[in-house]
Amino acid sequence: MAIKVTPEQIIAIGGAKTNKKLAEELAKFITEQGDKFYLDTPLRIAHFLGQTAAESGGYTVFVENLKYSAKRLMAVWPKHFKTLEFAKKYEYNERKLANFIYGEKITSLGN
Repeated sequence: MAIKVTPEQIIAIGGAKTNKKLAEELAKFITEQGDKFYLDTPLRIAHFLGQTAAESGGYTVFVENLKYSAKRLMAVWPKHFKTLEFAKKYEYNERKLANFIYGEKITSLGN
């Protein structure tokens, strides 16, 4: 059974700078299709909205910023970038970095 989510609820979570159109589309998506993606309990929806609000700057940006310097890559992902020389191959290259860290397929994230 679908749980109704409103744009106002998403705006309350995201804050004053929330993109209103995004809030409307996200609320509609969760209400109409959330069950298909296991967004079928208030707790799961709360976790999903909390995570996506944090990752989107309160629903203000739509794309993750992956423009990192080599030094920052080493600090953020020390397991993957052990040397400055290797990190330099990925610095400021968002697509290459995303494919390396997250994998070519989204299923490689394991969730």
